[in-house]
Amino acid sequence: MGGCLGTGAPAQGRRHSSGGGGGGGGGGGLQLRGDSDDEGDRAFKIVMIGPMSCGKTSIVNRLCHDEFSSRERATVGMAFAQADVTVSLGGQERTIALALFDTAGQERFRAHMKSYYRAAPGAVLVFEVTSAESLRSAIEWLDVYRDMNPGGTVVLCGNKTDLPAPREVSASEGAREAAERRCLYCETSAATGAGVREMFRELALSMAVRRATGR
Repeated sequence: MGGCLGTGAPAQGRRHSSGGGGGGGGGGGLQLRGDSDDEGDRAFKIVMIGPMSCGKTSIVNRLCHDEFSSRERATVGMAFAQADVTVSLGGQERTIALALFDTAGQERFRAHMKSYYRAAPGAVLVFEVTSAESLRSAIEWLDVYRDMNPGGTVVLCGNKTDLPAPREVSASEGAREAAERRCLYCETSAATGAGVREMFRELALSMAVRRATGR
């Protein structure tokens, strides 16, 4: 199972490539598909953050390639991906380009990720619903992101809802933690794909509305 508040059209993945360097650039100047005449419409830069092995890379691979591997290697440094999502905004269907920065979850990389956080108006904060410790660790990562980007739009994502292991974080607990920290809340399974596309649509829509209204 998986999902979150809001509705939208399916996401369309494009490509996923690895990379370990770079700073806060990239992703900021891409146009919304079909809206190149509107200079205010740009792609949204989004960082994937959270503790190691929570499924950040698997979520990105599911969105971009509709693939899943149970033997996914831990990200070292940063990996880059792009995807398009279509949302309904102002009575029109809008295709929004997402520039996704999949960051390392190891503690030793935390300081190095700050340059990506600073320039990213959106973040997906991932934890495992089968681990309360994973949620606590994710919140620590959120604090780092908010220090660098206090106005960013964040989705708290409870991943691995497909696992047979008992849940240590219920949907209501996750939603409460998200509300207390001004985050959206979604649940996903990268293994089955449940909730993944819906989550990115919801995040893109929220970011687009904030951009359009200046809030």
